[in-house]
Amino acid sequence: MANQKQCAVVIPIYKIPLSNFEKIAFEQCLKVLKDFTIVIIKPTDLNLPDYLSENTSSISFKNDYFKGIHGYNSLMLSEEFYAQFLNFNYILIHQLDAFVFSNKLDFWCSKNYDYIGAPWLRERQFKSKYKYYKEELKSFYHRRYNVIEKNGMPALDKQMANQVGNGGLSLRKTKAFHEICITQKEKIKYYLEKQNAYFNEDIFFSIEINRKKKLLKIPKYQEAIDFAFETQLEKALTLNHNQLPFGCHAWEKHLDFWRPYFEDVGYTI
Repeated sequence: MANQKQCAVVIPIYKIPLSNFEKIAFEQCLKVLKDFTIVIIKPTDLNLPDYLSENTSSISFKNDYFKGIHGYNSLMLSEEFYAQFLNFNYILIHQLDAFVFSNKLDFWCSKNYDYIGAPWLRERQFKSKYKYYKEELKSFYHRRYNVIEKNGMPALDKQMANQVGNGGLSLRKTKAFHEICITQKEKIKYYLEKQNAYFNEDIFFSIEINRKKKLLKIPKYQEAIDFAFETQLEKALTLNHNQLPFGCHAWEKHLDFWRPYFEDVGYTI
């Protein structure tokens, strides 16, 4: 039996009914992570049907938090959100475009990281180590100094390359995130004013918050690849020694890749 206060599994639900894919993700989450407290977060005005509330609890937040990406960013960057979970060491954000394969949640909590999500693997391949390390150095420079391109936006492809990670299936140390939302209000305000995908909440926590000084302990992508896949799936599988990770995100965008693995656990997609 998992430690009930170790981690809460948090599932954002925006609207009813769920799509067929969302139902699959929800069913698998309850099946695999049944030993943990599972909490649905939802708009105040949304009433949950019995099949969603039977083995879960729910917390309502104001409706605006669930109106589009900006609203969700605002919720994930608010101390109000993390304050609801301070009696848990961790929360696992499990959006319904994520899927978990095995109950390794206690294992990942035991690693004592502050944040883990699917790595954003670099798309380009390099034949020589020289070119690889040159590109790594360039990416480090862009992250460190937040280099802005001619369009007025950061060079996000360079900043995100081989960084950890996406927020859709992500493990977060509750106290650390709560404190950051209190102490970094000016940076958060700047991000929320942009209302642009370059300034999503997972970019803030994975890149922005550690830009000058490491405020969150985050694993290297080589380790985090065993937590979750999102893109570059063949490459991710190779990096993970042909083993499935704990989970995946945005799987509905890569159905041909995931279909046989989902069939192995009882789902036809």
